[in-house]
Amino acid sequence: MRDDFPKAVAETLAKRVGNRCSNLECRKRTSGPHTDVNKALNVGVAAHITAASSQGPRYDSLLSPEERRGTSNGIWLCQSCAKLVDNDEARYPKKVLIRWKQDAEQQALREVESTEQPSDLYFENTEVCGGKGSVGPGGNARIKGVKGGGGVTFIGGSIKGGDGGAGGGAGGDAAIEGGDG
Repeated sequence: MRDDFPKAVAETLAKRVGNRCSNLECRKRTSGPHTDVNKALNVGVAAHITAASSQGPRYDSLLSPEERRGTSNGIWLCQSCAKLVDNDEARYPKKVLIRWKQDAEQQALREVESTEQPSDLYFENTEVCGGKGSVGPGGNARIKGVKGGGGVTFIGGSIKGGDGGAGGGAGGDAAIEGGDG
């Protein structure tokens, strides 16, 4: 017999992390609009930290059925991460899932309490250049996260300052900075 989560527990788990996957390497949104304006899509899963049945991963025989079905034994994940953690128990032991849950809840709380809107900037195979000066110095190329701690990820591509142009002016600077925390 499985000790599945009641609907209210699953909803609470999702809300406690802002309807995002609790794996901080993922943080995928798990809900969004449906084509029917009266519905929402959900790709999130209330996953058990210790299994709902004795055949499942990380099963803890010391838990009562009520504890197994409770919010303390649950973590909100996207479907991909839920499949990963159940397929590789050695890589995703109980302590890892508890850490994910705690960290995701703390991040959600910081976002709720903040008046700033931190954002993450992500660039992949992108070229960012400053302006080219015709006589004077070239422009600066700068990527900066917002105040409040937004991050910047830059993979591939290039970032370079502007060209001084035919007039021989100085080239501009190139910089990548995270947001001010």
